[in-house]
Amino acid sequence: MKILKLALLLAGASLLLLPPALPGEGEYPRVYSGVPARRHQDLHPEEMSQLRYRPERRFYLGLGGIYNLRHGRGDTIGVPAVDYWGREPYLRRIEPKVDDGFGFQAKVGYLLRDWIALETAFRWHLKYDLKGDDSFRRFFPNSTDYVDTMVDGGVEVYDITLNAKFYVPDFGLRPFFVLGLGYMGIRRSWDEWARVETHDLSLGRGYESITHRTKSNSSSGLAARIGIGAEYFFTERLGADVEISYNNGYGGVGEVEFISFALGALFAF
Repeated sequence: MKILKLALLLAGASLLLLPPALPGEGEYPRVYSGVPARRHQDLHPEEMSQLRYRPERRFYLGLGGIYNLRHGRGDTIGVPAVDYWGREPYLRRIEPKVDDGFGFQAKVGYLLRDWIALETAFRWHLKYDLKGDDSFRRFFPNSTDYVDTMVDGGVEVYDITLNAKFYVPDFGLRPFFVLGLGYMGIRRSWDEWARVETHDLSLGRGYESITHRTKSNSSSGLAARIGIGAEYFFTERLGADVEISYNNGYGGVGEVEFISFALGALFAF
């Protein structure tokens, strides 16, 4: 529900920034690169065959996949270790590693001018592995404790951002620079394992205790991204884009930091 409310708010902000109405029929209803600014109906057939399409002031929809590189490390997790007698003499703090992973994105935007567009993008990053472990020994006069702890789980990340895209105009292949701010949410779920093995040197025997817990939590905060990319329209309405961006979370999602590579299709309307 929070995401839906934020999406409606960002869409309303986008409408406030729309430019005046487009020119009427018979003026300049379409824009092409590489030709003078004149009616496309007046162009020679050979010129028409050489045109490269680029979107005019219109809406566009984008769908694509994402690969995120080095999500970094998750928040520190405290894993209590229970010994054979039911005590918790140890609390090991593990900083788990978050692996690379895939995701997908959907975005809708509006080309305000030849050089700038405003878009709202939703990205869902598929569940990433969350893993970490720690081992140590503690010596006493008559005994030794061997303690092993492990965290094994996953992290799901999603974000919705309002992005400004700045183009290098008048190219068939249109490079762009993008800046975005928005909302990010995280859901974490993991299993905690702890093993305590006590060797009693005076009695010559050992004791072992293994504990397991399943936990989960979630948090949210500010999302920020900056990146570069390029897009190309094969026809008047169908195109593709590629983008690389640096993404960071703030507040309750401050541990999120990654570089994403995105490839997708564009549909202008």
